Amino acid sequence: MPRKIIEVENLWYKYPKSDRPALCGINLHVEEGEFLAIMGATGSGKTTLCLSFNGLVPQYFEGGEYSGRVIVDGLPAFNTPTQKLALHVGMVFQDFESQIFGTIVEEDVAFGPSNLGLDKEEIIERVSYSLSALRLEGYEKRETDALSGGEKQRLALAGVFAMKSKILVLDEPTSQLDSVGKEEVFSTVAKLRKDYNTTIIMVEHRSEEIAKYADRVIVMKDGKIALEGSPREVFNRISDLLELGVRPPQVCELALSLIKKGFSPKFFPIKEEDFRSAFPEMLIKKHHTNFDLSQDKGKEEVITVEDLHHMYPNGVKALNGVNLTVKRGEFLAIIGQNGSGKTTLAKHLIGLLKPTIGRVLIKGLDTREQTTGKLAKIVGYVFQNPDHQIFATSVKDEVTYGLKNLKLSKEEISERVSEALKFVGLDGFEEHHPFLLKKGERQRVAFASIFAMKPEIFVVDEPTTGQDYLGSESMMHMLSKLNETGHTIIIITHDMRIVGKYVRRAIVLDKGKILLDGSTRQIFSEFDPLKRCFLLPPQITRIGHELGFKGEETVLSVEEMLSRLGD
Repeated sequence: MPRKIIEVENLWYKYPKSDRPALCGINLHVEEGEFLAIMGATGSGKTTLCLSFNGLVPQYFEGGEYSGRVIVDGLPAFNTPTQKLALHVGMVFQDFESQIFGTIVEEDVAFGPSNLGLDKEEIIERVSYSLSALRLEGYEKRETDALSGGEKQRLALAGVFAMKSKILVLDEPTSQLDSVGKEEVFSTVAKLRKDYNTTIIMVEHRSEEIAKYADRVIVMKDGKIALEGSPREVFNRISDLLELGVRPPQVCELALSLIKKGFSPKFFPIKEEDFRSAFPEMLIKKHHTNFDLSQDKGKEEVITVEDLHHMYPNGVKALNGVNLTVKRGEFLAIIGQNGSGKTTLAKHLIGLLKPTIGRVLIKGLDTREQTTGKLAKIVGYVFQNPDHQIFATSVKDEVTYGLKNLKLSKEEISERVSEALKFVGLDGFEEHHPFLLKKGERQRVAFASIFAMKPEIFVVDEPTTGQDYLGSESMMHMLSKLNETGHTIIIITHDMRIVGKYVRRAIVLDKGKILLDGSTRQIFSEFDPLKRCFLLPPQITRIGHELGFKGEETVLSVEEMLSRLGD
């Protein structure tokens, strides 16, 4: 019988200066070799619970209130030195960049195993294994600060995998990875379980992968465990999940809607491969209707990219002949695998990077001849990591800063700050320090500072990173609202569900070139090219493909699928 490798008994914790507990009487046992998923809305206590497993809660935070007991592999986490607990628990933090400190990739991955006193051959073997598992072969000598956000997340994972700890705690480990990269992380974790009986504890918003790999799921709310059970037991409680800020797999949403229509499944599906077995009658009840594939025509071009090449000083060529036009009022997604050149392209649109070859025109202005300050009046750019953009000591000052450069009156500045914070749902946060906010809230602060400038074009790099389901939907509703009022919206994202639901046009970058460019429906019908770029269409699109909805009939949402199935 498996032993309990983690035991949590009546755990309470309140951070210093906080007005309410982050954890409220948690009772939880984790068996050795188990895969436990922790889900819930932002602020529900997920990360705090994880930090209690390696002793950072309470040892890192002076003055916090802690009671209860956490036993990790036989050691009391309350007072066992964190460096000793680190030999048992490997953790990838939500802010993964904070745990990268080697100057080159192989040095960073080797750091942990070296501190274990392993011989050189074993260290080399572990580094090679981890880099291969995370698709970082060939990056051994690459400088870590030159990596893309997704590549840095892979590196943080590789460093922890190389430790081969008994327990792996992963806090949103796939948030900035491409579609196939997410699957690779889950499959690598599964291999670690099989080969070394590793215990996996993962905080994750992506329910499709959790349904496939996890043994047990807990959903947290306000520092308590609100739901607990197997993936099948948890994911069929769709209304409860939505109230708790968790998005169920699209196949579950589809199944529930069909049940409400009167269909009786053989069982409730939680994986896409379950659908055809659960609803065999769907094989014959299909309604084929072509969707509109038209795109915006006749509008002025606001962005023109001509034969754009870019080479970084370290010799890495990120863009290799990009040609692109964007018309006023478009809603465009730039997608592609990690390191394909997405962020590099986006930074050219605001003049943060200048072309090595070629040119970029923003409303006829050549970015090579313009300052970023002048371009910022036309194009607002929100960084992938909001912490790279925020620097003021209060939310109000952060949003105000750019407006002062526009030489507006105090009254106009005050009105714009108020309007921007209300738009992003942060009115009342004016005097808060940005870096004391949650990551999703910091993302909103960064967005508000751009919104207040009132640019015509918004370029948002990973708009839903660090956001739970409700936060992601809120952010995308804001962008959609701006688009409806005539603004041009360009997003970079790895969330294909978001692309399918909100975006009208997408381009796929591959090795610095545009591989595909068309309507979202056209792009998601190209299964093979997408797979070569390590991308997967949304789950509902894949289910539709299996049912025969291909090409112009490609399905993008649960609502569209329902219009095709049943009477």
